[in-house]
Amino acid sequence: MMFVVHIILTAPQCEDQPSKESLSLSHLINEGVLAVHAGAGTASSALTSIFSYLLCNLETYKRLQEEVDRF
Repeated sequence: MMFVVHIILTAPQCEDQPSKESLSLSHLINEGVLAVHAGAGTASSALTSIFSYLLCNLETYKRLQEEVDRF
């Protein structure tokens, strides 16, 4: 993981934006935290919808259970 951070922090600037500053480590960490936080709500909503649908449609639930049991 630190290798990826090192590459991002030391990468040359973009040719199409030569005046753009490199990201600081704190900025990079803040962007990562934001991405994780933003994805948590989406995943939660999707899982809630899936389980709600399965509980209201028992035939679909049974078919899914059969498929899962095969593996």
